[in-house]
Amino acid sequence: MRQRLCESSTLYSELPPFELGAPGKSSVRPSAEEVWCSLETQEPPFPPMHLPPKVVARFLEAQLHLGQVTLQEVEPLMPHLAHAAGGPGGRPSTQLAHLLILFLGRGGHAFPWLWRRAVAGAFLEADARTKLDDSAGIKRLMPSSALTPLADCFAQHLELLRPLALASSASGSMLLSGHLRVLSGGLARLWALLGRRSGTLPDSELQEVACAVPRLFEAQDFLEDSGPLSRSALQCARALSGELQRRDMSLSAELRQLLTGNGVQPAQLLEDVKALSIDSIVTH
Repeated sequence: MRQRLCESSTLYSELPPFELGAPGKSSVRPSAEEVWCSLETQEPPFPPMHLPPKVVARFLEAQLHLGQVTLQEVEPLMPHLAHAAGGPGGRPSTQLAHLLILFLGRGGHAFPWLWRRAVAGAFLEADARTKLDDSAGIKRLMPSSALTPLADCFAQHLELLRPLALASSASGSMLLSGHLRVLSGGLARLWALLGRRSGTLPDSELQEVACAVPRLFEAQDFLEDSGPLSRSALQCARALSGELQRRDMSLSAELRQLLTGNGVQPAQLLEDVKALSIDSIVTH
């Protein structure tokens, strides 16, 4: 299978073989030099053999399942990842974009051109102007089970970039600053999506998302847009907190600390719960 995939990407046809690991194998945290190298990597050209976007998504999903997320392991697929569409305006479909963010976050990759495509496709739901109960809207919906992994991958990538962004040698880097702006735009939409979907999440996934929020909140604090992002994150945290309490579920110590440490008073949290309870009665 790998050989056939290599044949569809001429530039990568001479890659050496590698040994498959066990499913879910963890990747090694890349060095600062490797992150800079991925930032400077040019977008590959169109592959000589076109693969349908669904096939590309299945290949990438298999790689993720096997824990194979290094560049060597995924390199034959890179031209297809860079150019596969499936969504509106040539963007990747929501499914493929979600997989791209998992690959980039877990593999420690900072390819700016691939992050741009991933962010553009992953949050079609947040950008959709149509109703989400029509056929076009359903295709834009991010599965609720994907929200926590997305938040974790954003946090993981930001934690990887923090030392680079704070280093004096990084000042004035157009590549890094441009990449961070793309991430900030994705975070703004992710926070909005998490808050909006809080009322529809099953209990287990609501708890998982609420546990992921404090880490992501802390990871973004070095970004230039951290002020507006912090306000969006607090709105999301309040929505999650209110929904948890409305369902008689406990708040984690980290989420409670995030809220109180940023000026949200217990009385405000109680008002959030009352408002959600009223909305629930009205909508039912």
